[in-house]
Amino acid sequence: MKPAPALMSPCDRRTTLRNLLAATAMPLLWPRGVLAAAAYPSQPIRLVVPFAPGGPNDVAARLIAPALSASLGQPVVVTNIGGAGGRIGSKAVASSQPNGCTLMMGGTNLNVVVPAVYPKLDYDPVADFEAVGALASDPMIMAIHPGVPAGSVQELVRYSKRVPGTLSAGSAPGIGPHFAIEMFKRRTGADITFVPYKGATPAIQDALGGHLSMVVTNRAVLLPLVRKNMLRALAVTGKTRLAELPDVPTLEESGVQGVPSLNWYGLMAPARTPAPVLKILRAALAQEIASPQVVGSIRTAGMDPAPAGIDLAAVLAEQRREWAAIIHETGITLE
Repeated sequence: MKPAPALMSPCDRRTTLRNLLAATAMPLLWPRGVLAAAAYPSQPIRLVVPFAPGGPNDVAARLIAPALSASLGQPVVVTNIGGAGGRIGSKAVASSQPNGCTLMMGGTNLNVVVPAVYPKLDYDPVADFEAVGALASDPMIMAIHPGVPAGSVQELVRYSKRVPGTLSAGSAPGIGPHFAIEMFKRRTGADITFVPYKGATPAIQDALGGHLSMVVTNRAVLLPLVRKNMLRALAVTGKTRLAELPDVPTLEESGVQGVPSLNWYGLMAPARTPAPVLKILRAALAQEIASPQVVGSIRTAGMDPAPAGIDLAAVLAEQRREWAAIIHETGITLE
């Protein structure tokens, strides 16, 4: 894996100088957390998306960034650092100064699936992050190129067996969509080759161009393409049908059990971020995701707004227990 890029922003440099001066002049009078929060935020905040632009984490980040900027009084700049299934950008954030100037749009894929799949990482996707708060959740859609002659999950499975080695499906490796594809194959016996990509966007581009047969990714990303008949939705991974696609069955209705169903998205800060800074961030996020404008934007993007008061850390902890069973069944671990 490539080394994580340095993320020394003006905010980082200013906070470092402030902490050094304070530690020299008043080491006993000012706790570090109080100093870090004294003028927070004094410079732009970088919100890292560890995937290519256009994917679900990117959609979530760009939805909340303007609202957070208005609440915090500083620009919140979305920065995409893709590659290695999100691990390069994640490590960059984990390695950044814990001062609230660098955040990550994390959640299920980056902070639940990655640590279960990659046992030999040079950072810890759990211990190296502090959950700030949840933004939204999102089921996935299974969609195929219109040229694939299948109108249902059952027809897709039968067709794949008639033309072995022909169909393909892709996503970034080692995240939710990858395992949705693998579990689907295990449950149905479908003959579909997995193709790794840097993120959802390049996989979707290949599917639109007919170079990839199927994509499984989040509703927020695929719904506009399905509505325009650019891709054909065969099923959704949630427990219920989507209001936007009432004629598309769930995978369970199609006879396929045990496929990962829900992805959560939320703000993550580096571990050891001072409690006063986290308090400011959490208050700003809670205020904005309760506003009708932000709620409407989240719904328009095809996501479900996080319920008020939900504990993102607890949600991710529960998902880690669920994903342990999925990883055990598939036997997939990656280096």
